[in-house]
Amino acid sequence: MHGEEPFDIVTFELIKSGLSEIAEEMMTTLYRTGRSVNTTQALDCSAGLADAEGQLLVQALALPGHLGTIPGVMQVMFLNFGNDMHAGDVYVSNDPYSVGLHLPDVVVVRPLFVESELVGFALCVVHHVDIGGLAAGGMPTYATEVYHEGLRIPPLKLYDRGRLNTTLIKMVSKNVRVPDKVIGDLKGQTAACFVGQRRMEHLVATYGLSPVRRYGTELLEYTERKTRSEIRSWKDGTYEFTDHVDDDGMGTAPIIIRVALTVKEDALALDFTGTHAQVKGPINCPLHSTRAGCYTAIRCVMSAGLPTNSGFFRPIDITAPAGTLVNPVEPAATCNRALVLARVADTVFGALAQVVPERTPACSESMVSPMTWGVRDPDGTAKVWVDNHMCGRGGTPRMDAQEGVAAWVYNANNTSVEVTEANFPIRVTKFGFLPSSGGPGKYRGGLSTYREFDVLAPEVSLTFRSDRRQFQPWGLMGGKPGRNSDVYLIRDGKTEPLPAKFTMTLNQGERLHSIMQSGGGYGDPLERDPDLVLKDYLDEKIDVDHARTDYGVVLDEETESVNAVETERLRRHRRVDGSRSAGSDAAGAAPPSQE
Repeated sequence: MHGEEPFDIVTFELIKSGLSEIAEEMMTTLYRTGRSVNTTQALDCSAGLADAEGQLLVQALALPGHLGTIPGVMQVMFLNFGNDMHAGDVYVSNDPYSVGLHLPDVVVVRPLFVESELVGFALCVVHHVDIGGLAAGGMPTYATEVYHEGLRIPPLKLYDRGRLNTTLIKMVSKNVRVPDKVIGDLKGQTAACFVGQRRMEHLVATYGLSPVRRYGTELLEYTERKTRSEIRSWKDGTYEFTDHVDDDGMGTAPIIIRVALTVKEDALALDFTGTHAQVKGPINCPLHSTRAGCYTAIRCVMSAGLPTNSGFFRPIDITAPAGTLVNPVEPAATCNRALVLARVADTVFGALAQVVPERTPACSESMVSPMTWGVRDPDGTAKVWVDNHMCGRGGTPRMDAQEGVAAWVYNANNTSVEVTEANFPIRVTKFGFLPSSGGPGKYRGGLSTYREFDVLAPEVSLTFRSDRRQFQPWGLMGGKPGRNSDVYLIRDGKTEPLPAKFTMTLNQGERLHSIMQSGGGYGDPLERDPDLVLKDYLDEKIDVDHARTDYGVVLDEETESVNAVETERLRRHRRVDGSRSAGSDAAGAAPPSQE
């Protein structure tokens, strides 16, 4: 009980829902007012609300990799503007060593004043299609320090008491290739925060300032209690896990990410001691992003109805030594930090699989492979296009993986083929699922997706980032690993393999072919329901040989049915001689390291 009034569950639920609606309306504003493909198509943007102390209250259905950084973002805003916050202010930054993302991710924050009182903050993040730097899109794979990556904006006022900082707008416009898209998205972010202001005013007018503050605090405390209660049901102990990044694109390989997850009573501690030192290439992951990867994995194995806010963060302590891949120091390059952010989540999932295997999925495709295209028209006008290539997740303890979707930390979309072709001089000649590619298991991993692009302009630049070329997405509980990624160039009738990470020039008539890694399987493939194997065959997701080799299921192609007698015989033989599968054992069915 707070103050004189008793706790009212109805008012609590109404205010809780009202806060969530504000965040969702802010998110809708972002993608309805956005100017770039990242806001209108990929939805690579996020929105949320914090309370007056900077604690995350609610978040829209957006990117965990963005919103998990909000506690750190608010610390920076208080440090820079704590004694200089006014109605009408809007703050902006993209500095990896301040707000903890990467330069293309621009954070906008508006303090929400109602009745001359600070009630909270509206926050949004947009991945902008360009931020200047060495390569179109601001993610050059050959950057070796943050200064190579583009325009770095320290925490500044975009609006001061309602007055636009025109000097900053001019500075941004002069340092990006597509100022109409960048400034347009920045205006969309400002509009989303304005919506947050107006809707918060309405919420306070409806319920009163004191109840809104009180029940916001109650929401955080409720979430903390629920989170601690779930952790308390887990077995105390320390669970270690190691995963890998193939390379940094600059010669460092392989790269280790190691975590020790300690469960003690109602709290968790994650220690990344033993993780590789920061690297020369631009995959270093700022600390706030590392925290976001941890929060994402832990949240995924908890109850679906648990709110996601700072109350959830409170029982989780994260240690990441300075100067490592997961907590770099300046001026380490970070523009491709999303790769490590996703791998941090994979590593934490691997540790959680030893604690709550009944809730933990197998390894997903692990990361988006963004293709950032750049071209100049004959009149010199620049065009930048971001085409995210996403695949599927790992099999779960209860069902097959989702396919054609982003890894857990992203929750963004594949870009429409038609919109891509209408806006940039490339043609998508192929886009589909690669049959027989999902990690075999009782519950199958998501299939690999593949895309093929023809270059139509005389010359275009392309920045491409991929991984899992050497280390496959791992399976769980006897599930098999997923397929590796691959990318190659077809020109003059010849196929040339390309490295996993590159920035290069492509010429008219050349063709790029990209295959994403697939998700790992969950559970023994010999325990998969033969009818599900048949369904996959009829859906052209697997072939007859894959059904037999990896699942021990004999299919009759003529009758399109399961040969039950031969299936039982084959599976019995496999179990007796211990060779569950004659297929993909070489990479192993278990995660890479459980120490």
